[in-house]
Amino acid sequence: MTDLFDIEILVKPYVRQYLINNCGNPADLSHLPKFQELFRKLVRKPMLRFESLPMPVDSCYVRIVFSKDTFYRYGWEMTRTNMMRFNREIESDLKFVMRTYISSRAALGYTIAQCIRDFQDRFNFPEEVWSYEAIKKDIMRNTDGKRGNDVSNFLNDMDKKIHQIFLENLSSTGTISKRYRNELQEI
Repeated sequence: MTDLFDIEILVKPYVRQYLINNCGNPADLSHLPKFQELFRKLVRKPMLRFESLPMPVDSCYVRIVFSKDTFYRYGWEMTRTNMMRFNREIESDLKFVMRTYISSRAALGYTIAQCIRDFQDRFNFPEEVWSYEAIKKDIMRNTDGKRGNDVSNFLNDMDKKIHQIFLENLSSTGTISKRYRNELQEI
């Protein structure tokens, strides 16, 4: 008898891709301890009650493997409510990563379109898994009004640091005097 069991649960396509990218196929959640613990909390022994909560239309299945210990200690089924909770927790972390990545790239001066395409390529989220439009809508909805100020503040701070390093190098080589360097730093 094998020491691993598995379960298929419904998740959104980009959550499925995230799990496959990080944990393999079938997904071994031991690579993501936070979600392994969540999985253990949500898996149950079968209950003979009807749960009528509908699953999202754009869901797909992901196979998750778990240990014999989890199988006997916690159970081997997941209710629809728990599947949705599992999906929501992973989706929340994944969107945090996506927003952080795109915002930091945009702060360096790249366009949002370039940032989104770069995110899709680097993190293996093809268009059919997580569309450009869905990502763009999420970015616009969750960074509305804040992104412009963050970008300009970041660029101004970066410009000041580069200017300071430039002046320090000129001063240390004797190209400009320390007095003149101090005047230029104040400007």
